[in-house]
Amino acid sequence: MALVVSTGELHFLNEAGEVAYIETWRSALARYRDNCKANQTPEINLIGRHVPSQLAPTNMVHTTARLVLHR
Repeated sequence: MALVVSTGELHFLNEAGEVAYIETWRSALARYRDNCKANQTPEINLIGRHVPSQLAPTNMVHTTARLVLHR
């Protein structure tokens, strides 16, 4: 088990080393909420406070890190 804390974007690479998908806090939160709705489970507040979408930060500083997992 590992706890990974990431700031900025998480880039998932395909076999050729090209970016296949980019995960941000917004896309991760949307996937979580969609999963809760699809499975009819209550959402847990993951961000600690309510942040209306019109107030959510859009100009965050992004850092890039590469995590390579080998089998």
